[in-house]
Amino acid sequence: VGRADMSQNVVGGKLKLKGVNLGGVKKKKKQKKPEGSAPAAPTDVHGDEVFNPADFEEEQAPKRQEVEDTRTPAERRYEETLKEREAKRLATVGELSHREKIQNFNQYLDKLSEHHDIPRVGPG
Repeated sequence: VGRADMSQNVVGGKLKLKGVNLGGVKKKKKQKKPEGSAPAAPTDVHGDEVFNPADFEEEQAPKRQEVEDTRTPAERRYEETLKEREAKRLATVGELSHREKIQNFNQYLDKLSEHHDIPRVGPG
């Protein structure tokens, strides 16, 4: 049996995978809108659209729909307490200046016993 006999069973070309479409990437075609469907926006001399604030507000604020509250009473109470705590925290944050906070902290440290003092290490 020579080499010529063995080469008869060889298949040439690329490997073909089963179940894989090798047709390449198919791009979606853009659908053309009918020309008369939307009212034309006002344009200036150069053909650019003129800014209309009413249109901008409509795009930014989608129409609100009535949303049913599906939270349990416990969840509602939890969120209310979170809001109250946050409001209380924000009220206390704005009261003291940095200097006052440092003074209060130093007074607190003065009240502590010497057991909490940082020991000196090294010469001096």
